[in-house]
Amino acid sequence: MRPSSEQEAKGGLYLFKTCGSILPFTTDGYQLLRLWHECLGHAFYVFVFKNIRFAAPPVGDLRWEKPAPPLVQTGIQDGSSGFVCIQRVSSSPDSNSSQSASSDLTSQFFSLLSAGNQSEDCLFLDVYVPGNAIRGWVKNLPVVVWIYGGSYSAGSKDGAQALGLYDGTGLISASGGNIIVVVPNYRLGAYGFLSGKTVENEGIANAGLHDQYSAFEWVNKYISLVGGDPSDVSAWGESAGAGSIYWLLTQEGGTKDPLFHRAIIQSAAFDNKFDRYGTMEQDFQTFATLAGCGGQGLACLRAANASTLQAVNAQFISSSPTVFGPAPDGKYFHQHPTVEYSQGNYWKEITSLIPSHTIDEAAVFVMPTNQTDADFTAYLNRVWPPYAVAAVFKTEIDRQKALFSQSAFLCRIHVLTTAYAGKTHNVHVLGAPTPLWAIIGGAGVSKAYQSYLVSHARTGDPNTYRDILNIPPTIEWPPVGNLQGEYYTNVLNVSDSGFDIIQETEYNKTICEFWVGIYTNTTNLGGYAPD
Repeated sequence: MRPSSEQEAKGGLYLFKTCGSILPFTTDGYQLLRLWHECLGHAFYVFVFKNIRFAAPPVGDLRWEKPAPPLVQTGIQDGSSGFVCIQRVSSSPDSNSSQSASSDLTSQFFSLLSAGNQSEDCLFLDVYVPGNAIRGWVKNLPVVVWIYGGSYSAGSKDGAQALGLYDGTGLISASGGNIIVVVPNYRLGAYGFLSGKTVENEGIANAGLHDQYSAFEWVNKYISLVGGDPSDVSAWGESAGAGSIYWLLTQEGGTKDPLFHRAIIQSAAFDNKFDRYGTMEQDFQTFATLAGCGGQGLACLRAANASTLQAVNAQFISSSPTVFGPAPDGKYFHQHPTVEYSQGNYWKEITSLIPSHTIDEAAVFVMPTNQTDADFTAYLNRVWPPYAVAAVFKTEIDRQKALFSQSAFLCRIHVLTTAYAGKTHNVHVLGAPTPLWAIIGGAGVSKAYQSYLVSHARTGDPNTYRDILNIPPTIEWPPVGNLQGEYYTNVLNVSDSGFDIIQETEYNKTICEFWVGIYTNTTNLGGYAPD
């Protein structure tokens, strides 16, 4: 992987970062020594391998299929070519949306995540490697694979580059040059999450999840070439990225190795989908009709003009932002993952897990126009199968928010903590701050919390390498307690003021067991329980 000359090294694949700057790789020992001395206090370099193709372009006959191996390319690949997956940001969800408008600020943030040249040919990943591994000074480093969020319709490894959001340099710096970071793209919107009976029979649903798994396969096969340990991989994700990890742990009924060994799951988000042959198939047929392929199945969509598919994808997401996302398919993902966890159908070999949520995180997903019982009933009918609404079910806003909080965020933490009993450290983020520390601490809380997470990636224990001398200081973070009780204890509360250990009261065992029952009965009533 070493370039034969400095001229060949100018491409992104052979660039590395040092002290916040990007410089070309050089074999000039004098220059290397000079740069090293310029970086006193930053005794490592971060090599950035950009736009490595981990799968073939998912176009034509490869649309809605598992990612295929990339073609062999000879010669220097300089990393200058790479694209963002086709995506759409919904700036103004209408009254048919299961989300609120969420404010212009949220839309602007998602626009940052989706910035870049878009193409269906987007299955690339970036690798961030500390120079001590490239030089061979250290080997078998732990690896973090970051799965980005964006409602399964937006986002990329290059998202919000100006903010350095998915730049692995910061994590490597926090680890002292002792981890490797990998950030892959995955298909989004209709390209990654079109589902229903036709897709199951003629291709694959959840193509985006299969892309993520393919990236883990790439890491498993190749990360040792740059000093990484394929047997020491952590999966990190937030929102849609966290939801993806939640699903991947139940692949093939939990019998398929997800190829990671620890996980940090931050606000696992996805819409609850059950009705594979009903509402999900109806969405597919509507999409196909709008693309000029009504009644003609995936063969027609695979042959469709790229601009036509992009326009229909944008139309769908604009009218219903959560229409696309992970869904049961009866084969690779047998049923709703919460039901799988409750029945013991999940990968048991995860050694350590950090699930987390933030305070009032469901508020941005509710419709403020839902003010009456009739409004709320209409909302339920949009996001749940009709047979489930008929069988189940303050202010209407509070009612809607409670429904979304419990069903889409909070109880997933409970399910994971129960499934991986004794292996979790739970987090409640953004509790009430103490004004003094809020003034003194500021961004220091982020730095301290990052040290917990990086320590977890290195050892499976967030305490081993936590930043004890930080302002505000970190505290000892015990594994979650009271696993059989109504409320968990030993939960880390994170706020602008710092850290404390609390009892978690936003969700409890009774509420979450209720939702497990709802998911299980909805699956059974629809006739979708696995054989």
